Amino acid sequence: MALWAKVTLISLGGLVVTALTFSVWFVFQVVPIYFEYLSWTIEVTKIERPSQAESRYGTLRNLGRGQFEDDLVKIDAGTKDPMEAFFVLTNKTEYDLNIDWRRAKFVDIYRRTHPVAVMPLQLSFEYPPEGHTRDDGMLTEIKPAHSARIRVSPPGRPQIRGLWAWEMWGIEGKTLKVSLPLQVEGKSYDYVFTFQIARLKASM
Repeated sequence: MALWAKVTLISLGGLVVTALTFSVWFVFQVVPIYFEYLSWTIEVTKIERPSQAESRYGTLRNLGRGQFEDDLVKIDAGTKDPMEAFFVLTNKTEYDLNIDWRRAKFVDIYRRTHPVAVMPLQLSFEYPPEGHTRDDGMLTEIKPAHSARIRVSPPGRPQIRGLWAWEMWGIEGKTLKVSLPLQVEGKSYDYVFTFQIARLKASM
């Protein structure tokens, strides 16, 4: 804080009056704040699919807590990080269900579109036997009544390791999208998942 004063001489009918005027100037130093520890709450808010999928496999039902199903697939989706998403997909048809990862897309919270890298994960005991992801990561195959648990992210699995204070503004409400091309009976249906950041807790 800086204090500055000046003396002003005012003439009133030959009488000189001295007025002391004070001007106070506040100087603030801006200190950048960086948050290293981030805790995300991210929810599935919408699944889009082509009209052909609805006419062939019926209405997509919301079962709550990130779970959805129609007559093609049962889906359990979720994430705690805006640069990745987890899915458990259960094939409900009588045919093999394939996912061609070369056609999948990941749109991050900054609206940048990436190809998708997939990592097959071990299923827990509550799910049927898992599907098979090829070693090159290009295709996942799920037999009828079988499931696959997978993690998807942009290649290299980038992460948001921290945020500056000014980056925190408006981060809640941002969305990421993952497009999964589900192939069955010789046809492909793009299921597009929208995840939204509901809350973000941060500390230094």
